[in-house]
Amino acid sequence: MQWQCAGDLQHAVRTGEAVANRAFRGGLWGYFEENPTDGRIFGEAMVAKSAAQIADILAAHDFSPYRGIADIGGGHGHMLRAILARHSAATGLLFDLPAVIDEAKGAGDNSRLSFQSGDFFTTPLPQTDAMLLMEVLHDWDDAHCGAILNAARLALGAAGRLLVIEIEMTEGSAPDWPKLLDIVMLTLFAARQRTNAEYARLLQANGFRVERQTSTPGGVTIIEAMVA
Repeated sequence: MQWQCAGDLQHAVRTGEAVANRAFRGGLWGYFEENPTDGRIFGEAMVAKSAAQIADILAAHDFSPYRGIADIGGGHGHMLRAILARHSAATGLLFDLPAVIDEAKGAGDNSRLSFQSGDFFTTPLPQTDAMLLMEVLHDWDDAHCGAILNAARLALGAAGRLLVIEIEMTEGSAPDWPKLLDIVMLTLFAARQRTNAEYARLLQANGFRVERQTSTPGGVTIIEAMVA
């Protein structure tokens, strides 16, 4: 599937359209619905990737001040479960599409963890002390990111903290993983990787004040923001 999309890269570069939407009915997610084995492999790859990032994120950010943490689009909740395992006073809420939530309920320890299914474009997000958006915004163009961030702003209120966790797009012309991922995101979703400065501008344009950006050894950045 990815090779087929990459083979039509010229179309994506010239038009800004996702090749997956042109190649498969329903785009990438429609392809996975019709090819569940590929969908399972993709899901397992995302879990493995997030597991490799978790230690760096926990070392780089102190989650202890938060009593309630909502992980929006958090998949099976591996990041959220790792946070709760380290901080016994916190509770977590995992928010994702209904089919993902059904799978997540059987994916591990659910103590101090609750679940809510919905679509962040149409369903109000849960009110919480802290909200995670881990590798969510890179799936979308600026307009869709604005809709997600507006929903987050309405849910957080003045005291809540938004944590955007993303692989940082690198500067310069040297080849590296974030630049390759940028091409993949273009072909699959008409989306993009962003630099820390671009994420800051995106957040500021949608009602947030960036307080801190922390880069981890693995190339993941944690961006802390408050409602402006």
